[in-house]
Amino acid sequence: MKIKPIETKYKGYRFRSRLEARWAVFFDTLKYDWEYEPEGFDLGGLYYLPDFKVFDTWYEVKAKGKLTVEDAEKIVRFVKAGNDIIYLDGTPDIGNYIRISYDGSLHTMEKSLEGMTYREIADFLNARSDPKTRDGDILWWKNGCPYVYAGFTYYENEGMYMDFLVDAVKKARSARFEHGENPGRYDNEFKGGSILETLKRAKEGGSLQ
Repeated sequence: MKIKPIETKYKGYRFRSRLEARWAVFFDTLKYDWEYEPEGFDLGGLYYLPDFKVFDTWYEVKAKGKLTVEDAEKIVRFVKAGNDIIYLDGTPDIGNYIRISYDGSLHTMEKSLEGMTYREIADFLNARSDPKTRDGDILWWKNGCPYVYAGFTYYENEGMYMDFLVDAVKKARSARFEHGENPGRYDNEFKGGSILETLKRAKEGGSLQ
């Protein structure tokens, strides 16, 4: 018997799974403008409905190891039509996530996918390790300002993750939707500066204080 995810209500949306709702809480906590399934696409007879649009970027959410061959085909066709997509596998975490792009060849930031079958691409995406230990793929976030460097990335020169990302992950993971909880939104100011300024200080090796 096939087990179906439980639909979850949050912010007026009916999400197909609790996992998708947790990513919505993550985006909401960071004050990112997000839309859930805003539009579907006809990819030559194959229909695709991306999960999120955050600013101008598309996102696909799947439980770890659950991407099917058909899912992979939809993603590849969508990307080759001129749309980058970021693949969010599993519960929100801090680390690196895959951006799939096409500029004459299909690739992520660390690996060429050109010539791979849909099965091979699905297997590659399903086999990804813990986000904290991944190399190469950097997820670029936008916070109502020019692109911010590596929103989930660990800053080795600081020896810590950004506080606001830790806060967003905690809220997303701990949200209790069945009790009508409305997780808080992250304050855009902390430790004496904006998120962009804090990231810049961290990248340059300065203090977060």
